[in-house]
Amino acid sequence: MKFADGPASVRNKLCAAVAALAIQMLAWSDIVADIIRLLPLDNASTLTCQLVVLCELSYEAHNRRLFVPQTRRDEVKQLLKQSAGPLTQHLVACMQSAGNNTTVQKAVSVSRYLSLFRLC
Repeated sequence: MKFADGPASVRNKLCAAVAALAIQMLAWSDIVADIIRLLPLDNASTLTCQLVVLCELSYEAHNRRLFVPQTRRDEVKQLLKQSAGPLTQHLVACMQSAGNNTTVQKAVSVSRYLSLFRLC
């Protein structure tokens, strides 16, 4: 995670690119689980990256900017809905392991969590 601690604008653009790639890769079937598994949670910056990718994934599933079949958009929307429970458990575990680390608590804020599912 080379840019995890870098400028937020760079991090956010890279996360948006990963989400756009995930939407376009028809063979990528379990996007949410893979993002959670592949992005390590060793600090607040990588957790923030994980959440930004997932929020962007939700956004891209509803955005018409990318040329993607509607069936793929529907698949990703359904995947996000099905992943709500496991993702909630993941975020709760992150908050519990954070202890008094306010940086992690900010990364897993309720507003960020709600923005992830606002479009589902």
